[in-house]
Amino acid sequence: MITVGIVYHRDGEVPPFESGDSVTVVSHINASADGGTPWRGFGENHNALMADAADSDWYVALNPDVVARREDIVRLVHFAEMGDYAIAGPAIRTPWGMLDSPAHDFPTPRNWLRHALGGVRRADRDAHDRAHREQIPDNAAWITGACMAIDLRKPVARFDERYFMYFEDVDICHRAVQSGGTIGFCGDVVVDHASGWSARDSLRWRRGVEFARSSLLFADSLDTSPLLMRSAGLARFASRIPLPGRTESESVAARCISRGFLNPGGPGLLELACDWTLSPEIRV
Repeated sequence: MITVGIVYHRDGEVPPFESGDSVTVVSHINASADGGTPWRGFGENHNALMADAADSDWYVALNPDVVARREDIVRLVHFAEMGDYAIAGPAIRTPWGMLDSPAHDFPTPRNWLRHALGGVRRADRDAHDRAHREQIPDNAAWITGACMAIDLRKPVARFDERYFMYFEDVDICHRAVQSGGTIGFCGDVVVDHASGWSARDSLRWRRGVEFARSSLLFADSLDTSPLLMRSAGLARFASRIPLPGRTESESVAARCISRGFLNPGGPGLLELACDWTLSPEIRV
């Protein structure tokens, strides 16, 4: 049995698909004034939905802005079952390009500095990565939480709720690997993720802060210096601001995340969520 969990961020959103064929869809509306729902983080919301999926073997965290068919989810889980993966994800088309290659390393100061100095871009993988993509099945260091299949029978099957947003997907993959599991990347399944950083997003600067502070929390979990992580993060994302040929989404992300690393103690999404939850209408 497969349970697909979708967290909506406004009332009236339509599920990308319905339950059926051994796939059950569960959902939750986050930060709803009408429903009196508090604003919770990505991991906390999905952990609550996973608790409702106790009878399922697999839980698939799916963003509401990801377009996926039921057969895509079934094929992804089948791929994960065949490879005995603890966590698996598909290739994803995004506003900033096609994520058709697995992440081969975790975001650490060393790797971020290497990316900054080498000008690494997802759209410009070298020949080794292109050859590696052709291997089926394929291992990854981590995959995005936008569409993430999690084996509920494995030791690591919950998100760390200290991450309000960003890096909860990196963290759960890292813990799965530490416990002896493997992460799978299924290039044969492709889904579309409409979300992206935008200059029209009034929360973009807060997102940058949240990204930066979550990366520092991940660094702490690796016993890595947060200061070194902050410096490497600033170098990696600031180095991308002047690069030509970048999409608007990439450019906005680079600017906002860079500013977030300059002031990770500034107001992020968490502070806004706390104010929302403590408002008279949504007091819990």
